[in-house]
Amino acid sequence: MKVTMRSYLSTAHLWMARHCAAYTSKYETQHKAERSAFHIHQRAYVMSAVTEAVAFVEALINEFFTDIHDSHADRYDSLGPEVLATIRGYWSIAGSGNNVSVLTKYEMALLLCGKPAYDKGAEPYQSMKAAIDLRNWQIHYRPKNVGDESSYDVAKRLVGKFPDCALMAGSGNAWFPDRALGAGCAQWAVSSALAFADHFVETLGVEPNYRIVQHPDEPPPIPAGT
Repeated sequence: MKVTMRSYLSTAHLWMARHCAAYTSKYETQHKAERSAFHIHQRAYVMSAVTEAVAFVEALINEFFTDIHDSHADRYDSLGPEVLATIRGYWSIAGSGNNVSVLTKYEMALLLCGKPAYDKGAEPYQSMKAAIDLRNWQIHYRPKNVGDESSYDVAKRLVGKFPDCALMAGSGNAWFPDRALGAGCAQWAVSSALAFADHFVETLGVEPNYRIVQHPDEPPPIPAGT
């Protein structure tokens, strides 16, 4: 007898995002005396926290639509049979959302469920959009000489959202990316993703996997050197 199972990677992405953010915070605390220095461990974990935080949000909405389309889980039955049928139809027409942006999927979900649209000029939408832009900048990175935050368009949307990297305090490096990509940025990305996800599921009144299955956090190891 073959047993079939369905995995929810959103929960793993969220765990890893939190893990990486916690690492960066501990790492900066441990190495803060070594200011104005580049640490590859710290930079890599900050970037990973951002990437995983956005991956969590994207996986969550794909799981939402796919579970409903496949009639897999009863956790969304509270939305009502008519809404569920409409969502199934949309997901089929949209080709499982392969060419639909992350935020558009969330906007469509609210629309199909008859819920208020996001205020795109307010939180949590604004920070989530900025976090996605930062993830995209990392994934599709093109190097260039930098002098200030205006060197990259994405940097303009990040100014003032989180504390600077403690390891680069007092340095003459451009704010973005060197002074921006620190523990503050990592924590902000995770918090923004969680705030956005929580807003979505609470608006719909549903409980997805990441709010049902809790996994204990483990303290990340901090390497002695760089």
